[in-house]
Amino acid sequence: MALYEYRCPAGHTTEIFHGVHETPAVRCGICGAQSDRVLTPPMIHTQYYFSPQVHGARRPRHRPERPGETSS
Repeated sequence: MALYEYRCPAGHTTEIFHGVHETPAVRCGICGAQSDRVLTPPMIHTQYYFSPQVHGARRPRHRPERPGETSS
């Protein structure tokens, strides 16, 4: 089962929950006109998404100075 969006010629949209292989005749709930299915891109989620706001920004590690080095 999936959620599909339908739009009538007047521009009213309706979301219908039905099976993948079903092709229901959908009428607009506002004007009663025949509605056509709207093609929308699928949502794609990857497990490699990194957000600094979620995971915290990386902070540089403090490195101790070596003997003979001076701070500038």
